[in-house]
Amino acid sequence: ADLPTITAGGTYAATVTDDNGCSVAVSTMVPDAVVTNLSGQTDYIFETDTSFVPDLSIDDGSVIWSPAIGLSCTDCITPTIDVTEDIAYTITVTSETGCTTIETVTITLDRSIEPIIEPTLPNVFSPIATDPLNRAFYLRSTSIDTYSMTIYDRWGSVVFTGNNLTPGDADAGWQGDMGGRAAVQGVYVYQVTYEDRDGRVEQMVGTVAVLR
Repeated sequence: ADLPTITAGGTYAATVTDDNGCSVAVSTMVPDAVVTNLSGQTDYIFETDTSFVPDLSIDDGSVIWSPAIGLSCTDCITPTIDVTEDIAYTITVTSETGCTTIETVTITLDRSIEPIIEPTLPNVFSPIATDPLNRAFYLRSTSIDTYSMTIYDRWGSVVFTGNNLTPGDADAGWQGDMGGRAAVQGVYVYQVTYEDRDGRVEQMVGTVAVLR
């Protein structure tokens, strides 16, 4: 006879009859299946080679990662992972009652993603530098759209002002001049205003040295 499939825990009774008609009643208790689930982030995207620890957790039980490529351990829930290529890891999660589930962690290495550069300014530049990108004073960033900048000399006089400037555009920045003539070598004060990704107005105030 076909054996029944048990899909839930509980106490089950059965009567077993042999070919001679002899019967015996038996009962057994089947515990509920306790499945351990993996929780946390299972998809990751990076733009460069990196090492990281995944944000994962389980309530109890054990895990086995496969393949072992780039892992600091295969039987820990949060190994350090060295990312050098796209890869998908299979995680076999086994509960304390022996029930297993299969989870997948996917890592994508997309080198086409432009890294986020927070607003930065140099502390020195030279209008006569060989590299055109170092001949002007301008803000570098990929996290904002535009900025405004004012430059003051040591006496507080405005020598440059610009609005709606594009980050990374050297031609839109201060070229080291004042009133149509070259600014003298020395230290100048800058004030930069921009709106961050959350819509907050931020300011950067500092000094920059002009070298000739």
